[in-house]
Amino acid sequence: MERLLSIELQKIWKNKASRILTLSYFIILSFIALIASIKFDLGIFKFHLAKWEFLIFLLFGILTPILLQS
Repeated sequence: MERLLSIELQKIWKNKASRILTLSYFIILSFIALIASIKFDLGIFKFHLAKWEFLIFLLFGILTPILLQS
């Protein structure tokens, strides 16, 4: 099992396109989590971006194809 796992990881890591896509996938997921955690309170104005999930999905739905073009 360990040998099969190492073979699969080598396939992913040695292929440049696969490596770029894998790394960009995890970076984009991290940015989504970071942006969704933004929350601040300015008196009567309360801003919590996690409640605006449609905006986050729209933003990353537009930015992801642009960022992955290389």
